[in-house]
Amino acid sequence: MGYRATVRRAQKIYKKIGVIPCPALNDLVHFTRIGFDHVIGGKRKKRSKREQKRRFRLLEYAEQIVKNPKALIQYREQEVKYVENRHGKKTLITATGKFWTFIETVKNTRLKVVVGQIGQKAKQFISIMQ
Repeated sequence: MGYRATVRRAQKIYKKIGVIPCPALNDLVHFTRIGFDHVIGGKRKKRSKREQKRRFRLLEYAEQIVKNPKALIQYREQEVKYVENRHGKKTLITATGKFWTFIETVKNTRLKVVVGQIGQKAKQFISIMQ
């Protein structure tokens, strides 16, 4: 499958997921544009098309991993800085970022799904990797 077809398929899968319950966190996880953009590439550098395609193919497993209450979860916190538009002015915000990495073996492959939360905002999908 070519790159464009893989992107379209991944977008369809991703949009279908939307917002799902996460029993392990006893909360909802939102699959937003931020997570999809992160699969394409982080803030610093865009991933190669080969790497993007690999991660796009893994997206079909993201929902089942987040919904699995028995998945192994690693937790970490770190200070996060981001720019927010407040009253027409860009403001640098510093907050605590909470990140959960769900680890599960699917079809003999160890997959990791990262879910993050900045401050008191909603928990959201960040990335998936092998």
